[in-house]
Amino acid sequence: MNQPPRTRRVFDPSLLKSARERAGMTQHELSTRLVEREVSTGVQREMIWQWENGARIPRAVALANMADILGVSLDSFFRQEEVA
Repeated sequence: MNQPPRTRRVFDPSLLKSARERAGMTQHELSTRLVEREVSTGVQREMIWQWENGARIPRAVALANMADILGVSLDSFFRQEEVA
């Protein structure tokens, strides 16, 4: 019996960076906007760099706020990956 491959959605740092660049924002501008929302008070430009380069994964609330700020869907930060 052939079953379709199982997949899962995974955070893709390059998609975050692409969305920020399409919005014409710098890392500093995005971190400032996140702090203004009082949800991510500890976010600094370096944190955005770490997220965009895969060194860290942002929390769900930060992802949701970045999607809103950048005018994209939350799904735009994720890609499909086959599960073995």
